[in-house]
Amino acid sequence: MTDWTAYQTHFRRTLATAEPDIRREMERLGMAPFASDPDTTLRPADLMVVSMKPFGVPDRAYPCGWEERKQRPGLHRWYDGPQAQGNFVREADQLVNLLTERMALDLRPRQIFNTYAYFYRARDAAQLKRFGLDRIDCSEFHRSFLETVSPRVVCCIGNGPAPSAFHLYRELFGSPETVQLACAPRTYIKYARPAGGPLVIGLPHLSYARTASFADQLADLITHP
Repeated sequence: MTDWTAYQTHFRRTLATAEPDIRREMERLGMAPFASDPDTTLRPADLMVVSMKPFGVPDRAYPCGWEERKQRPGLHRWYDGPQAQGNFVREADQLVNLLTERMALDLRPRQIFNTYAYFYRARDAAQLKRFGLDRIDCSEFHRSFLETVSPRVVCCIGNGPAPSAFHLYRELFGSPETVQLACAPRTYIKYARPAGGPLVIGLPHLSYARTASFADQLADLITHP
């Protein structure tokens, strides 16, 4: 079972340093570190998936991940959450199926380790920045994830500047050179090959781009790394 102690400590420490109005908002939204079930997916594997943050609706209160998962064992935030029928999940499901097929992995999307660059729920990137990116930095956990999973490919959904998943994972590997592939108008795949590390791929955010718009280039990158 997942030991939540370090996550709870991080949450308490973060709240303690926040201004009162920020602290109230963060308490309401809570922390939700994983999209997939860490008890079944945080293990050695060839692929892991990272997106920016868990979504939080304005004016709604949420439990923290350790409380929520007690009530909902096996929870996957993509497939079992309120956005399950939305555009993001539909495109993300196609994406992960494409990756597992091209990597010849006998795994379903629910079985892939899936986490967030920032564990704090937020409406959007602007709200994360309002919380303070240094304050909510989760890099220590991501280093541990990489050590545990030891992936061949890290798929980052979102490839812009901080607070994107791709920005974080490039930084974890010392900001290696980035290659950019044009896929469609204003649609790019970015990737980096850290020495001794996995292939780190940064994809457009799937709320704004369809997987089909970059599928051929991604398939080629995975097939001929």
